[in-house]
Amino acid sequence: MLDRTITIASLRDDLVAWCEDAAEWRLYKAAELAGDGRNLASVDALEAAAEGIAELPDGDPRLARLERAWSRLGNEERVVAVAEQRGVVKRHGYDGAVTLEELLDQLIRVCESIRTTDTRKHGRARGISKPAGSRRGGRSVPA
Repeated sequence: MLDRTITIASLRDDLVAWCEDAAEWRLYKAAELAGDGRNLASVDALEAAAEGIAELPDGDPRLARLERAWSRLGNEERVVAVAEQRGVVKRHGYDGAVTLEELLDQLIRVCESIRTTDTRKHGRARGISKPAGSRRGGRSVPA
């Protein structure tokens, strides 16, 4: 997802894989923390989300909007977006019921917010710092 052209089909495949990976991790956590039912609720929500996303048609407006938002991101911004979006997916269904529509809306907002707030304000993606020794305002940034 970082160094390739994003298509709706590849985006859908990535989202399904993220949901499946997160469901597997939540299942592990459910066994580890047997008294906490939130992990099993999250597994159910993630499995349902994976199925729902896999069934979305190419013409789905939310996938199209997410694809457009991804296409506007640079590679550094994509690194941040992947981390933040995977975090959203990982928590899906854990803190209560969240619909597929709400999940997709959250993923879109994450992607769009990185581009509109962070790069306009700072000229680079959130969480990505300038390399040591790079120049800012004519002065070298210390390591």
